[in-house]
Amino acid sequence: MRFANAHATGRYAKASGGRKHAGWVAAALVGLLLGFALLLTGCLGLEIIGVTYDTGIEAGPAYTIGVEVEVPNDATTNARGTLALRYPTGWEVTGATYSGDQNGTVAEAAAIENYFSTTWEDTTVNDTHNGPKPGYEWWAGYTDAYMPNQGDTFTVTLAIDTHGTAGTFYFDVVTGVADETSPEDPGSNLGGAAWELGSAQLDNTVTLLAAQDPSVTSTTPTEGASSVAVGVVPRIVFSEAMDASTLAAGNVYVRETGGGSPLSATNSYNTTTKTVLINLDSDLDYDTDYVIFVDGAAADTVGYTLGTDYIVSFHTAAEAVAPQVQSVSPANGATGVPLGSTVSAVFDQDMDAATLSGASFKLERTAGGSAVAASITYNPGQKKVILTPTSALSPETEYRATLTGAIQGDNGLGLAGTPYTWTFTTGSAAISFTDVQPGDDYYTAIQGMANLGIVNGYLDGTFQPINPIRRAHFAKMIVGAMGVAVDESMSATPPFTDMAQLVDSPTDLYPHQFVAAAYANNITKGTTPTTFSPYIRITRAQVVTMVVRALQNLYPGELDAVPSGYAATWGSFSVDHGENARIAQSNGLLAGLSLSGASSDPWGYMSRGEVAQVLWNMMMLLE
Repeated sequence: MRFANAHATGRYAKASGGRKHAGWVAAALVGLLLGFALLLTGCLGLEIIGVTYDTGIEAGPAYTIGVEVEVPNDATTNARGTLALRYPTGWEVTGATYSGDQNGTVAEAAAIENYFSTTWEDTTVNDTHNGPKPGYEWWAGYTDAYMPNQGDTFTVTLAIDTHGTAGTFYFDVVTGVADETSPEDPGSNLGGAAWELGSAQLDNTVTLLAAQDPSVTSTTPTEGASSVAVGVVPRIVFSEAMDASTLAAGNVYVRETGGGSPLSATNSYNTTTKTVLINLDSDLDYDTDYVIFVDGAAADTVGYTLGTDYIVSFHTAAEAVAPQVQSVSPANGATGVPLGSTVSAVFDQDMDAATLSGASFKLERTAGGSAVAASITYNPGQKKVILTPTSALSPETEYRATLTGAIQGDNGLGLAGTPYTWTFTTGSAAISFTDVQPGDDYYTAIQGMANLGIVNGYLDGTFQPINPIRRAHFAKMIVGAMGVAVDESMSATPPFTDMAQLVDSPTDLYPHQFVAAAYANNITKGTTPTTFSPYIRITRAQVVTMVVRALQNLYPGELDAVPSGYAATWGSFSVDHGENARIAQSNGLLAGLSLSGASSDPWGYMSRGEVAQVLWNMMMLLE
């Protein structure tokens, strides 16, 4: 699509116009220079030593002209360099910067532009003036103040939108110098003559071609390809040279069909073949549908885009190998395992969820006895089966987990090395986190909720109370703390369309069913009427509002009315959330939180420790 990316750049052919010098001290200006000595010590007009631009390319929104300049003499006082550009009416300078020994932005100056469109154009045609040019206009500006040193060089880059005008054109470039404090005042700049007291490069010829949008000419794999090798390097070939910055991994990628995040990869672009390669960080999965996605914003070197997304679908080959266990949790031989722990195993390939059940995945005391009552769920994204005991495990007891030969992969082959067993030993009855000790903030809340199995720590034995919590996780926590019933029949898809984009395992209640339970009980209304944003970090305001809603809807009358004139610590930061914060604080739901310092921002993310404290306060209120 034309004019979609005004920052794309391109280089097909380089052209340099003839250079015409002002001689730095024209005889007619000698007298004036004496009165301008403080500013122009040593004659400081910038000398043009090169002009770089493209010709024979498409007329686009990202055309550039580079003007390389040099300082001819040292100075004893600050000055500003000036640059004037005459270009066809219809073009537009969208920005001007300079870099090198000096760096900065060129400030547009209407007074200087007026000088060139009048006085400069009225000057008799000579080596440095070529008179009026109908159909053309001036853009001019000046640099930041600097102390010029002889031999300093820098390049002024002019970004120009040609607005798609094709044809042969000319442009003129003139440099000079300006007073440090009054750069746009003619009276402080030799009546304006200082603004051209450098050199000129006139009548540079530019030919621009008719604009055209780029397109994809071929891909590997091709559309509808099957049995594609999992080690394939996807490639896309374009009809013309492209701006590599628009072909990064965020714009051109491979992902599984049906949604999901782009696969991790590094893209590379070959300017000669006009080809982008998607170098995936790991092989694709066997027997899986994928798409190659090219964002419609992918642009050619002059800024024109594809306009619409380009998508290619393909299917990888299947591998007939038996699945194997890659890792287990708790680890084999682990000790001090928390009593509320789940038991899980991760496989090396997709598994048949129907073969994962209480009959094929068991947890038993090694000393004997019946299997531990538990639910079995499977997370296909992680290839992970999870055994969740219906009650806490016994303290200081050795358990044995067993995966039987009934377990199969998606390819129908049984689990290798079965029965697969491992053992671990639970810790003491009191759950202990290495980073939460008696006397620490939120200690009682964290310990109390952990012993009830509502919160868990990390595998390294820590709780990480300062870490943030995501909205889906909080939905699970508040539903558990409120004792809300959750089952697989609940659906979180209506009204939240972003939940429909996530795989809802029929054997795993997280996150869909917990979100559905929270929505059904009016605990949450989502971030919008149609989105829940499950993996966005939850804010303090959102936590407080959901807790207040939960109590008001599930335990009406449990919260006392806010006393008249009661002022909450966070103040009136929001019409809805602010009132809920008043209700929460006046009812003791925010007890134990500092509400100041790091916790003073109700829109900030609420930490794990803070969430545990608020939910614990809620549970204590109900008791």
